[in-house]
Amino acid sequence: MVPGTLRDQKVAPGATATANLTLQIGISETVVVTASRVEQLQVDAAALVTIVNEQRLAAMPTQNYADVMRQIPGVNVVQMSARDFNVTPRGATNVPAASQLVMIDGRPINQDYYGYVAWDFMPTGFGEVKRIEVLSGAASAVWGAYAMNGVVNILTKSPREMAGTTVTMGVGTFDRSGGIAPSDSGSLYYVNATHAQAVNDRWSYKVSAGYSQSDAFARPSGNIPNSFQTPYPTFQNFGTKQPKVEGRADYDSPDGIQHLSVSGGYSGTGGTFHTGLGPFHLEDGASGTYTKFDYRRNGWSVKSYVNLWHGEASSLLAVGPLGAPLLLKFEDRSWDVDVQRTQVLAKRHALTYGGNFKHNWTSITMAPLADKREQVGGYIQDEIFLSDNFRLEVGGRVDKYDSPKDALFSPRAALLIKPTAGHTFRVSYSRAYRAPSLFQNYLDTTVVNRLNLGLLSPALNGTNFFFPIHGVGNVDLEPQTLDAYEASYSASLAGGRAHATAAVYLTNSRNDMILTQIGSYSSTNVPAGWPLPPSVLNALIAGNVFGPGLGLPSVLGFQNLGEVRNKGFETSVDAQVQRYVSLFANYSWQAKPEPKDFPISKINLPPTNRANLGVNFDYQRFLGDVSLQYTSEAFFRDVLDATYAGFTQPFTVINVGGGYRIPGDKATVVVKVRNLANEAVQNHLFGDLLKRQVVAELRLRTP
Repeated sequence: MVPGTLRDQKVAPGATATANLTLQIGISETVVVTASRVEQLQVDAAALVTIVNEQRLAAMPTQNYADVMRQIPGVNVVQMSARDFNVTPRGATNVPAASQLVMIDGRPINQDYYGYVAWDFMPTGFGEVKRIEVLSGAASAVWGAYAMNGVVNILTKSPREMAGTTVTMGVGTFDRSGGIAPSDSGSLYYVNATHAQAVNDRWSYKVSAGYSQSDAFARPSGNIPNSFQTPYPTFQNFGTKQPKVEGRADYDSPDGIQHLSVSGGYSGTGGTFHTGLGPFHLEDGASGTYTKFDYRRNGWSVKSYVNLWHGEASSLLAVGPLGAPLLLKFEDRSWDVDVQRTQVLAKRHALTYGGNFKHNWTSITMAPLADKREQVGGYIQDEIFLSDNFRLEVGGRVDKYDSPKDALFSPRAALLIKPTAGHTFRVSYSRAYRAPSLFQNYLDTTVVNRLNLGLLSPALNGTNFFFPIHGVGNVDLEPQTLDAYEASYSASLAGGRAHATAAVYLTNSRNDMILTQIGSYSSTNVPAGWPLPPSVLNALIAGNVFGPGLGLPSVLGFQNLGEVRNKGFETSVDAQVQRYVSLFANYSWQAKPEPKDFPISKINLPPTNRANLGVNFDYQRFLGDVSLQYTSEAFFRDVLDATYAGFTQPFTVINVGGGYRIPGDKATVVVKVRNLANEAVQNHLFGDLLKRQVVAELRLRTP
């Protein structure tokens, strides 16, 4: 803590003076809950947790969570369109990504029918966020399904913390030159309003509503940079429209023993989203609705939520056998209840245990046999205070699904060595898992793909041959498991005004579930209308043109891969340099994955190097943020077939933001610039071009 002294306060004899003070906690004294489901100081947590606080969010030159996640060490972000992005820590990001748990106040926003994160179904704007906690690494022993590679926990402000009325409005433009039409600039705007009030010393509430809209980003032109020189397909790209509304009521007992919170919300979306079968247009009206109940008393916690997801989409590229666009309709409904107990035993054991039950109903047109699934789980963990300098945290979780049949066990152990209160060395082991989704089990659809016959015969250059590919699920998929080993260090420095970390990790992943080619056309299985001799199909297989032993694809299916080893190094520092200025810097190195018993061409490859550097200032009426992000090349092989695979280009992005508080502190004007140098950035080989974006924002607040 940084001591402070109040000086020059004049008080008349017999009078009373009031001084308005703001107590600020040092960076390293921040309490986190994501590492172990209980409150711990960040420096004492059993796993490394990165924090983005509300001050940093307020000054960020962005208004979407993708840019926030890019600043986290070890986290790979792939933005595909104006509404669609995917996040994966310590590994390559797939489209869609389904190995990271994302929660708002403990409520998951992963869609159960596949497991991917519905980022745009969040009815929460930046202004309502208290902090974001990001745990990189295996966390199934604590959080269960989806937490195989890590956890993002978005913690919002309570009604009492937001008392008053807040309105945020923004309008902006972004460059779309250099890509497929439209080549003009695009526009975006958004508005959010929140009113919160403490009715009395027990009850408080808040209500919020918002709307955001963006034009489509530019699409890349020319050929995909690979040996096939496949032209980028032309399709109508869509922007997004997103209405949101949310409400919450809290009750706090006067003695502080009981807390009750009831909340609910709705968010809508629409626009382009990308899958392994290509891009789809999600029709406006797709929605996510939730209700949530949270009760705490004397170490007990009972939470329950209902998530309802609905949407209808048509493929922008793939068509069915009859020539109509491939159609995807989904209904996904989940109900979950979780009970937890935390208690101290014998003064040396901080014990946390609990369990949950979840029921999921699903209806998907592309997986007509998918229906429902149930899951029940239980967990226990013990933080053992061996001495002032040594702590041991051990625990485990067991989850049972009706499919797969076998129970899944996720153990965890971490030894913490604390030479001083502000320094922690950790060595840990965790096992995590990801169960097959209903979509992966029961996919059953047919798409029509195309091949430029000029690749096979120069005389046919420019002639496309269209052929059907059958997509199939696999009810025999094994759960993916991840064994994670980590050694890390974290330190509270400069009297708590700085937090530094470093970590090395090694993970062994088994049975990754990917959509891959499992069948090829041949002389005995000739596609209708094939214009060349059937022997050419056999030659494609013999030449490994589409991969080892693969020719023109006839069947895509979900398969378990063998073992893949990943390893890497991360380091970061967050510092409050002085009262008005803070900075952050981090670097991540990820080695090339090492598959054990299958070709590396079957998987995506993460960027080897990532770095972030930024400075944030808040002085009197001025605030601002400047950041630089560097990402090296990455390889993607997860959309359609090998003709669409290849490497992205490395990129460096500079973001700048600045603002001014109007006297009276009831209004703030902010200008945000993303990608100041206007570099044509492509996060994924099949994704949109992300170019310079300029936004003007007005924030209004009344007590």
